[in-house]
Amino acid sequence: MENYHDLDRYQDIFGQLRLLKSYTHFLLCFPIADESSTQSVLHALKAATDEVTSRFPWLMGKVITEGSGSGNSGLFKVARCSRWEPPNSIFRVKDCTTVCPSFQEIVDARGPIRFFDPVVLAPSVAFPQSYQETESDPAFVLALQANVVRGGLLLDLAGQHNIMSGGGMLQFLKLLAKVLCGDTISPFEIEQGNRDRRNMVKLLGPHEPLIDLSQFHRPSLLDSLVPAVPAPNGTWCTFGFTAAKLAELKSNASDATQFVSPVTFISSNDALTAFFWKAITRVRLRLGRVDDRRATRSKFVRAVDVRSTMGVPNEYMGHMVYNTFSTLTFAEVDSFSLATLASVMRKNLIDDVNEYAVRSFVTLLDRTPDKTTIMYGGEMNRDTDVAFTSIAQSDLYHVDFGVLGKLALFRRPNFIPRATTAIMFPKTREGYQDFQVCLQEEDLRELKQDSEWMSYAEIIDRD
Repeated sequence: MENYHDLDRYQDIFGQLRLLKSYTHFLLCFPIADESSTQSVLHALKAATDEVTSRFPWLMGKVITEGSGSGNSGLFKVARCSRWEPPNSIFRVKDCTTVCPSFQEIVDARGPIRFFDPVVLAPSVAFPQSYQETESDPAFVLALQANVVRGGLLLDLAGQHNIMSGGGMLQFLKLLAKVLCGDTISPFEIEQGNRDRRNMVKLLGPHEPLIDLSQFHRPSLLDSLVPAVPAPNGTWCTFGFTAAKLAELKSNASDATQFVSPVTFISSNDALTAFFWKAITRVRLRLGRVDDRRATRSKFVRAVDVRSTMGVPNEYMGHMVYNTFSTLTFAEVDSFSLATLASVMRKNLIDDVNEYAVRSFVTLLDRTPDKTTIMYGGEMNRDTDVAFTSIAQSDLYHVDFGVLGKLALFRRPNFIPRATTAIMFPKTREGYQDFQVCLQEEDLRELKQDSEWMSYAEIIDRD
């Protein structure tokens, strides 16, 4: 019989990147038509949250760091914390009715990021800002904060990034919805969500060479002060693409005669990311960001959930993210057709993301005492590069959350901007795609005036 209360089992290698010592946030917006029912909704939410965490004890724990010192960044672990164990809870409620726009105002404006103040709505910082835990202020693994606004709820789910990535947070939300609908969490979901992480990824043996992972390396930050509040760099802006425009874009990117070998198919994700890369490259060229377009290289880094690559089901809730890199000159990105560029990005994904590559990466992490020298994307240049992540594959808008109904809007709070970043949100039930970017102000201004980009995109965050 597995002992799911043995918290040592949840220490993996995959999540040990020191620079991920922060939180990922999802903001789920639900209407409450009858405000007199708010208390009963909150009661149901707390009961469902407590039911889920009772099945996954590590979600009620705190994150600690052990073994840090000279030349060593230490290891992240989960430890018990009575603050979130019964009769306490990871669920919290905040009355924001006098400090936030009403739910109707939020929906009518289509959820611009300026409406979502993280100081009000979020229980913690978010990446890239780190934190320093103390005995009196421990670092939670997961928190769900229900922010009550007039006519609705804004639920902020915050997950500690070393312990769980976005995929694990999505699984928690599916379990929460299941309980809210009166269903039972299955034995398989319990088994996978509590899986022993210590040997999740088989390390390479002494005679198995690591692949070239130099793109993940960066200078050490071991002696930097933590927490360091990064200076704001750039501005967040949300764009949107209708289902019709997405289909048109995908069609334009699907001319197989222009694909690089051996690619025969590109996804909508490939098409939209390639379209954005071309657009931001045009913008940077017009603004004179580079001196030599034929020599200066641009790097596009895509985060990839590698559960399927490693034969791990979606019900597993631990960290399981790798990168694919596409690096081209500015001239190449600008001159390639959309179909060619999308196929190059697809080919790089195929070449980069495989079981041996993931095992190499985890082995490198295991062998490196100072894990601040390794980071997703490596060293990023905000004038030339792009860091991209996506949860567009999630069906979150279609999930029934019981008394809450279905999601009206998915957003992130307005955390510290970090150029150049792009995030693809889940598609709505109508097939609408939200695409959030963080760009330097000049770049964003120019992008909003780019005729090709704006022939497909709609601006949600208007000036």
